[in-house]
Amino acid sequence: MFGVIVPGKMVQTELVQISENQIVCNIPDHENVHHIVVFLTGQTPIPDNYGAAIYLSWPGSGSEQSWTLLGHVTNEKPSAMFKISGVKPKESGNGMNSVAMSSTCAQLGIAIESAAEIYNQTPASNTVPSNLANFQEFSFKMCENLFNYISSFSIKREQIHFAASETFVPMSALQGWYKNFLRKIDNDPNFWKS
Repeated sequence: MFGVIVPGKMVQTELVQISENQIVCNIPDHENVHHIVVFLTGQTPIPDNYGAAIYLSWPGSGSEQSWTLLGHVTNEKPSAMFKISGVKPKESGNGMNSVAMSSTCAQLGIAIESAAEIYNQTPASNTVPSNLANFQEFSFKMCENLFNYISSFSIKREQIHFAASETFVPMSALQGWYKNFLRKIDNDPNFWKS
């Protein structure tokens, strides 16, 4: 029913069933894993009004295994990519049972749960990868559009008819701002948040 992709590794489709509605798989070399993709294979759909909650457990979390909710997949959303770098489990009661696991592997758990339960759960912060490339592309296009729009109104000095209510900005100032903005977003795409 499910497949798991760890970048740089073979696709995992043979997961271990630990109960009627729970399966797990080991994530070896977890220190070097930053993202995990979970998807439905299409062979068997999830039952109506249900979904699959995706959990992660790190090794060395003590005698009791704790799980961190990453998110979910459903028939309507058959795949998801989760950012796991920096996510550490919190002690919490949740839908995954404790299972014996290697002290060297992280473990991914998938639990079939009702849609109501899944939609009421809050995944761990920073587990969904950002759309940084989309944001950068949007920023470039927005700035380019602004620059082209303002440039379309440019006139030569001798064509200027001064009106008391208007202010003029030299095109060189706009060009300088545009170059500075592009440099800043290349260096730190989140500079605008500070």
